[in-house]
Amino acid sequence: MKNIVPLILAVVLGLAAVFAVKRLLTQKEAPGEEKVEVVVAARDLPEGTVLAETSFARKAVPRNAIPKKAVPWSQVRLLFKQKCQRSISSGDYMLWDDIGSAGGLSDIIGEGEWAVTVSFADSAIAAILRPGDEVAIIASFGATFSPDTKTIVVGNVAAPKPETESKEITTVLFPRVRILSVIGNEERRSLVLAMTPHQVQTVIAAQSVANLYPALRRPNDSSNLNRLETGMIDADAFNKMLKGVSNIEIPAVPDGMVK
Repeated sequence: MKNIVPLILAVVLGLAAVFAVKRLLTQKEAPGEEKVEVVVAARDLPEGTVLAETSFARKAVPRNAIPKKAVPWSQVRLLFKQKCQRSISSGDYMLWDDIGSAGGLSDIIGEGEWAVTVSFADSAIAAILRPGDEVAIIASFGATFSPDTKTIVVGNVAAPKPETESKEITTVLFPRVRILSVIGNEERRSLVLAMTPHQVQTVIAAQSVANLYPALRRPNDSSNLNRLETGMIDADAFNKMLKGVSNIEIPAVPDGMVK
């Protein structure tokens, strides 16, 4: 009798687990939940497999359930001719970390894109970035305004005249660009980015007159893509921020420092 009790208990717990899993799998998704199409493996893909069109399938997944490095279906073409870095089972998500180049960077550049190397004023964040990540590029630069002619001179092109006004400006240069590769060492890293020809020319020119900073974006985030909507920050913006704010008096012994 004593030997039967554990067996019965195990059977009951097993049935409860099966019921819970079945209920979870058949549970209806919340109405109105936004879905995003991502890339999954269409079949078992052993490590070292060179990917082809038949390697992929699309799957609509609630945005909140998408793994961080999942490849959106809109970028599936970038996986063609790439190599699996590990074995991927049929139906599993295709992650950017799972993919390595079977050739050079030219194999993963999209049509109409160029690859360009960009250095940043602070490369610390580049240490956590990976190929496939999307970043915004922020530019911080000095500009000289001439009130009479309404002209703007960016950078140290010429010595400012007495009637001109100099400002430090920070603004979004590119709201979203894709990383192809991260190069360099721990002390200094640069990003290889996929950009349009116009963007390539702009970012090359910007590196000579501005400090550039990368800002990591959420995967598949399509918000804030209009550069004009993000505005800019200068001394006037800080002055407006301080308007109406009173100075505080710092006590000789701050609270909590001495009992």
